Amino acid sequence: MAADWRKQRFDEVRWIDVAEDRLLADPCLVAKDGVTWLFMEELRFREGKGFISVMNAACPEEWANAEPVLVLPHHVSFPGVFEYRNEYFMLPEQSESGRLVLYHSRAFPHDWQPCATLLEDMVVADPVLLEEGGYWWLFFSFCNEDGADDNTQLYYAEHLDGPYKRFAGSPIHEGLKGSRMAGQVFRENGKLIRPAQDCRRHYGEAIIFQEITELTPESYSERTVARVGPRKDWPFNLGVHNYSRAGGIVAIDGFRYRR
Repeated sequence: MAADWRKQRFDEVRWIDVAEDRLLADPCLVAKDGVTWLFMEELRFREGKGFISVMNAACPEEWANAEPVLVLPHHVSFPGVFEYRNEYFMLPEQSESGRLVLYHSRAFPHDWQPCATLLEDMVVADPVLLEEGGYWWLFFSFCNEDGADDNTQLYYAEHLDGPYKRFAGSPIHEGLKGSRMAGQVFRENGKLIRPAQDCRRHYGEAIIFQEITELTPESYSERTVARVGPRKDWPFNLGVHNYSRAGGIVAIDGFRYRR
């Protein structure tokens, strides 16, 4: 992969050859002790309910050995895994529950236990936590009757476990281009980059990269700096809707029609 993410052409993509009875989506990479772990949603079509699995990202051909690490009574996806004070946390999407629960690992990358409820009585999609400027920032999209593709909400708190309150200018982004989160916010040369989806033609068509230029309890601003779409020669060439990187590896997901 190119060192500059804005110039990545994804010429060296190694696609995971997934069985036809399931999908893998929402990759989230975490590097620890020389190993880069790939967390992801796994959904078996017969069951119709997603759960979170993990595997060694260096061995994509062994996807069948991915281990389920978070299986809940309801659908769960978009595993936002991060390190804080030498501990590991996960904030997955769990919109069917109407709550947003944070999980803590007691034996990384396994044994995830609930440790805090960040939001109650809210149906939200693709939540992302970011620590910056003395605050914890919570990005997500509200799920409404039109879906969750056209808005980016922002809440913040002084502590990881809350309480979280709405940023006065939320929603910070509206429209089908660049609203719904497409991965964790990352830092590039001192700049914060928010990956977001381009859903103008359909869900998950491409990824828009938004540079966050101002982030305080009083103000927020961002600007578009890049767009990455699928290549025609990919086996999954109808869209790309999630981006993650760690340990010198970049992970994306794509989709195609089932055969």
